Amino acid sequence: MMERKTPVIVSGIWQIIRFIILVLGSILFLNPMAYVGTSLLVVLLSAPSLALAVICFFAGLHPPGFASLRGFLLFGKAFEVIPGLLLLILQGGALYFGIARPVFDEVLFLNTISGYSIETALLFLYILAGVVLLDLIFLIVLLSYRAEPDSPVPRRESMPGENLPVYTITEIEEE
Repeated sequence: MMERKTPVIVSGIWQIIRFIILVLGSILFLNPMAYVGTSLLVVLLSAPSLALAVICFFAGLHPPGFASLRGFLLFGKAFEVIPGLLLLILQGGALYFGIARPVFDEVLFLNTISGYSIETALLFLYILAGVVLLDLIFLIVLLSYRAEPDSPVPRRESMPGENLPVYTITEIEEE
């Protein structure tokens, strides 16, 4: 039970970091003019990732509940990995065939911090590949845990009549 606690809690921490990366990256790439409505829509669409983080923390801090939450965790992780892989393949193919159109040509804050510029579409692909890779690692870790069947309470064989209550006979004498 104790070996299960740490990876699941680390997965919950990754879910929060993933949420921050995806929200900030999406706002940077999809909303360069920083419109509040678009930013809130991105946060709203990314919010289920935080629900998965809460489930990870609960499963890690309460190991007996892991068996019942394992299905939710696997479904949530698969729901994150499969579309991420598809987007990674589509974005990589679009870059390879030259049909990717970045929102703007350069990520300006990276140009000022690092001293060189990088294409937005390529940066998006690197961030997406890192997120999908870590999601895939955590999915494999979750799949490595086997579901533990509910163990029945051991019963001892009882003799017939053994569980019946014992009555004492009280005689009342009349005077």
